[in-house]
Amino acid sequence: MTVLSIDAETYSDTSIKHGLAKYFETAKLLMLAYQIDDSPVELWEPHKSEMPAELEQALNDENTTIVAWNAIFEWYVVNRLIGVSVPIARFKDTMINALSLSLPGKLSEVGPIVGLDIEHLKNPEGAALIRRFCVPTESNGKKVIRDYKTDPELWETFCEYCKQDVVAERAIAKKLAIFDLSEQEWSDWHLDQKINLRGAPVDVELVDAALALDAEEKTRLLDELKTRTQLANPVSVTQFLAYAKQQGYSYDSLSKECVSKYLDQHPDTELAETLKIRQQATKTSVKKYEALKTATHNGRLKHTLQFYGARTGRWAGRIFQPQNLPSATFDDIDTAIELIKARDADTIDCLYDSVTEVLSGCIRAAIRAEPGNTLVVADLSAIENRVLAWIADDAEMLNIFETGLDPYKKFAVEMFGKKYEEITKKERKLAKPPVLGCGYMLGAKGLQKYSEGYGITIDETEAKRQVELFRSLFSDVPRFWKSLETAFFECVLDKNTVALGKLEIVSNPPVVQIVLPSGRAISYIRPAIQNLDTPWGEKRPQITYEGFDLKRKWTRIPTHPGKLTENVVQAIARDVLLEGIKRAENAGFNVVLHVHDEIVAEVPKDSGLTHEKLAALMSKPIVWAEGLPLAAEGFTSDYYKKD
Repeated sequence: MTVLSIDAETYSDTSIKHGLAKYFETAKLLMLAYQIDDSPVELWEPHKSEMPAELEQALNDENTTIVAWNAIFEWYVVNRLIGVSVPIARFKDTMINALSLSLPGKLSEVGPIVGLDIEHLKNPEGAALIRRFCVPTESNGKKVIRDYKTDPELWETFCEYCKQDVVAERAIAKKLAIFDLSEQEWSDWHLDQKINLRGAPVDVELVDAALALDAEEKTRLLDELKTRTQLANPVSVTQFLAYAKQQGYSYDSLSKECVSKYLDQHPDTELAETLKIRQQATKTSVKKYEALKTATHNGRLKHTLQFYGARTGRWAGRIFQPQNLPSATFDDIDTAIELIKARDADTIDCLYDSVTEVLSGCIRAAIRAEPGNTLVVADLSAIENRVLAWIADDAEMLNIFETGLDPYKKFAVEMFGKKYEEITKKERKLAKPPVLGCGYMLGAKGLQKYSEGYGITIDETEAKRQVELFRSLFSDVPRFWKSLETAFFECVLDKNTVALGKLEIVSNPPVVQIVLPSGRAISYIRPAIQNLDTPWGEKRPQITYEGFDLKRKWTRIPTHPGKLTENVVQAIARDVLLEGIKRAENAGFNVVLHVHDEIVAEVPKDSGLTHEKLAALMSKPIVWAEGLPLAAEGFTSDYYKKD
């Protein structure tokens, strides 16, 4: 098989931050570096010559695999700018190889980590060269485009930079070759790109109206805040905190937690009302409308799903983040949508709590099927708990799902000492944090903080009781934590393969991988066992590995059995979702979006493709997951929402 490695440099009047589809509407090809197998790297400059015959032949050869870093960019170059029709199935992406190993997604960062010598590293001058030649600049209010005519010497440096990118990409590809994705995983990536190219349908009218209403409402709220506080900038944390303290605010922060505590303690004060107004004025969830506007091309939201966006293999959001969208706090979404489109702020204020709450609650609805189509949505029920029960082989937890019981109500039975049928909605909600969090080794303090995310406050004594209750009821889960840690220790220290139930922990220096039931693996780079302080002040051996910390510094990261368990569970849940996506596509569903455990498909209204069929496909037994109890539920709607 012939391998064609390519790297392109392009110019566009449109920022890449607006998404690839928009970017390539105004893009032109400046140069393309290429290498066929291990032959020398060549450079094609379209302003100098026609496309080289060997490059044209390789692009048109169905048996040639095209490899690039962030290959979807080069797919656009080949198909849109060069004009050669090449299916995405002929491409492979070295960046995806890197991400699958929990390496960074930037070419410049990967080279040093994998130990490339200086001759094979990416040229560090690249950012300045791209700013010089790939984006327009302004001089005296006029657009200036720089190229080989305006900067001939620097252009030659740019040409060498482009060629060096191919050198660096090829060197990294060879370093990672032993960890190459399986053909099935490459097929999964090709499907992912197909879904990203298809895009999700967007209600552009709703987005535009929401942005206009938000701007008006923010101006009104800011004016009201200025009148109330007499501050020049009441949105400023420094200015407003000083003002609030003068009014009796006792906290040193304006964090959501601190403000909520004050509002609970002093609900009827004038400062409480001012704080509520400021919360609305600074609400950031409506910024997702701006992201939607930015990333939407011809009415479709494209390239927002990043394959291998996390260590577990789960997707991440790009430009627009479909994960963790706010839910509506009101029922009549249809009326709210009509009022937003009418830009009727006065009626919204009369019928709902606030304009900002309505805008926030309707963000999901901005994903709307095109006329004649509908959205079919289904999500896997309690998938992480089901996977945890299955991978830990916990009979008690498995029995809950096998008998069709609600895991939160079942735990509430033990929490409150009541019969299953007597559990209230409130009690079920109170049981949710321990059921979801304690499986990943949360202690009492961790559970307290986790519960706050659900709007639930518990003291340390109650948190400790819930933790102990979970661990006693589902005793195979703590045993799994210990077994997983022991197996990982053994693999790191003895550099061998350790079998653990449905998993294998494999040493493949400098990487240790947890091989999942699907055959895919989670990777940990250069793991080690180090004596470190625990949160409770005790020194004990702990697993560390290389990765980015919260400040995006590449360093050693400590982990623990609960986190490893979370990685394993979420990775398997991802693989289960992917099985559902593939089945849905094969059955004729056009998948346009998916989030963690949910699939959104757009289908013709008369297609017969129902949410019941989609849910059945998602919950059908999986060959590699024998005994995993799956269930899914769904709904059909013209627009996306939280069911």
